[in-house]
Amino acid sequence: MIYKNKSYLIILIVFTIICSSVFSQSIQELQALQRLLNQSKSTSVQDESLFGGTDKQQTELTNKTTLTTPKLKYHFKKGDWISITQYSKWLNETNGDTSVMELFGFIPDTSLAYFGYNIFIQRDTIAFWQNLPAPDNYILGPGDEVEISLWGETQLNERYTINQNGNIYVERVGLLKLTGKSFSNSREFIENKFKQNFATLHGKYPSSFIEITINAAKTINVHFVGEVNIPGIHLVHPFSSIITGLIQAGGVKTTGSLRSVLIRRNGDTISKLDLYDYILNGNLINNIQLRENDVVVVPVRKSTVEINGAIYRPGIYESLGQETLIQLINYSGGLKYTAAQQITLERILPLAKRNENESIVKQFLFNFDQIDAVYAQDGDKIQIHSITESSNEVEILGQVKREGTYKYTKDMNLQDLLNLAGGLEDSLFIKTMYLDEVDIVRKNENSLYNETIKINLKNHFQNNTISDIKLANEDIIIVRANTNLQSTNNIKIAGDIKHPGTYALTNINESLQSIIDRAGGLTDKAFKQGIKVMRDTLNVIWDDYSLALMAGDSVFVGGKPGVIEIKGEVYNPGLVTYSKGRSIKSYINSAGGVKPTGNKRDILVVYANGDVKPNGLLFHPKVAEGATIIVNPKPEREPFSFNQFLRDTSSIAASMAIIYYVITK
Repeated sequence: MIYKNKSYLIILIVFTIICSSVFSQSIQELQALQRLLNQSKSTSVQDESLFGGTDKQQTELTNKTTLTTPKLKYHFKKGDWISITQYSKWLNETNGDTSVMELFGFIPDTSLAYFGYNIFIQRDTIAFWQNLPAPDNYILGPGDEVEISLWGETQLNERYTINQNGNIYVERVGLLKLTGKSFSNSREFIENKFKQNFATLHGKYPSSFIEITINAAKTINVHFVGEVNIPGIHLVHPFSSIITGLIQAGGVKTTGSLRSVLIRRNGDTISKLDLYDYILNGNLINNIQLRENDVVVVPVRKSTVEINGAIYRPGIYESLGQETLIQLINYSGGLKYTAAQQITLERILPLAKRNENESIVKQFLFNFDQIDAVYAQDGDKIQIHSITESSNEVEILGQVKREGTYKYTKDMNLQDLLNLAGGLEDSLFIKTMYLDEVDIVRKNENSLYNETIKINLKNHFQNNTISDIKLANEDIIIVRANTNLQSTNNIKIAGDIKHPGTYALTNINESLQSIIDRAGGLTDKAFKQGIKVMRDTLNVIWDDYSLALMAGDSVFVGGKPGVIEIKGEVYNPGLVTYSKGRSIKSYINSAGGVKPTGNKRDILVVYANGDVKPNGLLFHPKVAEGATIIVNPKPEREPFSFNQFLRDTSSIAASMAIIYYVITK
């Protein structure tokens, strides 16, 4: 029987421990897990593609992806790994804020931009070439629309499209062949033909006038090859130049050269364009007009030179091979005023000059006046250093008109600094300064602690020798105030007083009654028991008018309120008319009574003078005029948790079972 009871007891102990373990995970923990699961499920398709799906324990970023925030870019490269733990932490703690990925080792992108390529960005959607006027050397051909206008004595306005044979037909004039003629030659040709048929166009003073324009032009086929974004044949506007043609073709890749764009026509190279000349100087000399079947060739860039530091346009530039470092720096906008004299050059040695026993990367340091003879090479990195800011300043503190930090100059003396801080010409202000002992705190090169030099400025002022006191860089001058002449021994009194204003204390123990008497006394509307005394933003609770005031105190005499304020856990907080002898309970009932959330045992009466008295079971304070009755809320109690109760009960039962087992063994 005993054995059987012990078996039941062991089963009970095991069951109790299992229950305790199962219910030890609180509802809050389960809810937290549920929130994390919901966040993971609600992650956008973009996030799932970025991390390869949240169901994998390790997720590889298979493509180079960029997440952007308003200030930073983060690059995730192929082969980078993010664990599900990190991803869950990111979702749970940041609510999907991508900037927290920096915590996991991803660095903001601060790389330099390639110079000049941005002139092609997002220009293909803007048909700016439609506004280009027809140049005089434009060659007409089939598809061009010519508009001929006559005004004056003879009126005519017609549009003619050049046919496949290169002709237009004009009534009364006949067939005109225009294909192959430039626009200027075509104008002259048409005018001569019209003059042969319209007499009003002749003479020194013709009565009719003629104008020829190209209203709509045919598109032309141009080949764009090499390092362009969209290579191949493009239909471009016939008035296009090399630059506008490249824009219509999508622009140039950063691997393409901007310094030697070639134009080939009928098998010959007819022009070579350096876009730097256009971007930096606005020079369009070699920006020729494109023709049918022209070939625009953008070769691979000749070199890559990085320029960074104290310049106006840090970036990656291209050198033609015979350009010096100073020319490249000029391309970058030149030096800023903060640029230092020294420039660092990092250069990769050419293949022919490399030695297995030496580093292929060399570092050079030049002064700026030396680099006009140094030629740039492919792969160069030029760093323009900034000057280091030195701390040249002195500080003056204390009883001066303009205390603060001022720039230190060579041979600066104490008189110079005092002049900057307001001077010593104001005889009244000088009396507030304690000149017998002025401190100069100076750094000591032989000690970890500063050196304090004490000066009797009063003697120097009388002998006019303040300028003999030399200052050092980073000195701190401390001028103390004359405590006997401080203007802070004042109090302010306002409200229902006959002469409100600011009054100076006559002695260290001047009372409230004394100040009231000096201010002419109280008015008939004044509420004597409700005078408020404020000291350093705190309310001073006073019992009688013998209260000693301190410098800086503020006294406010209010009018008779005639009401009591009810606040806190009542149904209708507000003001209730004051009645002498009325109880606290009566006032609370006038405000609707105490709410279920109010604590009837925690009621306070705050009197107009700041005194506070609690309402007790036996002692009920009297309610005076202007008082405030506050009903405080009941203390909050934690809600009953069945899981917590079961866990505690199971733990106690298990402990008791173990004790019983030990005792009866």
